[in-house]
Amino acid sequence: MYLIKQFLSFIKKLFFSTDNTNNISKFIFYKIIDMNENKKDVYIIQCVNSKSIFEAHLSEIVFDTDILYGLHPLQACFIGIEFSKFIKTNTLEQASRIKEINVMNKQVVHNYGILKLKYQNRNGDICFINNYTNEENIMSPKDIAFTDSIIRKFHAEQAFFIGMCTGQKIHNNPENIVYLKDCDASFRKKINRSKYFEK
Repeated sequence: MYLIKQFLSFIKKLFFSTDNTNNISKFIFYKIIDMNENKKDVYIIQCVNSKSIFEAHLSEIVFDTDILYGLHPLQACFIGIEFSKFIKTNTLEQASRIKEINVMNKQVVHNYGILKLKYQNRNGDICFINNYTNEENIMSPKDIAFTDSIIRKFHAEQAFFIGMCTGQKIHNNPENIVYLKDCDASFRKKINRSKYFEK
């Protein structure tokens, strides 16, 4: 029995450990390097492997799961925050509005991420579990999103969802306007600091 537990512990370390940033780099294929100042909600994206650059609108990033899931969790979270603001101020086509990205979907392969979403309670707080220790925590999505050491340990898909929840909380509360400006500036600085998103 002891040997089985040791073996399972080894497997968890092998597949779920993200304390080593080299593990996550194998799954990051795109990097947001800038924002187009002349076009609203348009981002300049670089392919990590080929170094080729292209532009994509915020909604294109969200609904192209190859791009969204290929971002670093920090950038996926930022896109979630920005997209929650976008859908609050823009009318999307019906097809886009009803399209769902199911973050609890077991069919999505989470190749990395030591933390995983478990549920969201009625207050909007998120419960997440550590796949390595099985420890559970409940935090506000805003606290998760702006704690770099936590958000970077989620898969990009779930980091995007956390960003969406954070954006909804921030944009629905007028008291958060100043806070949002500070956070927005902070995220923009991080996006422009390439070393922040190093492999």
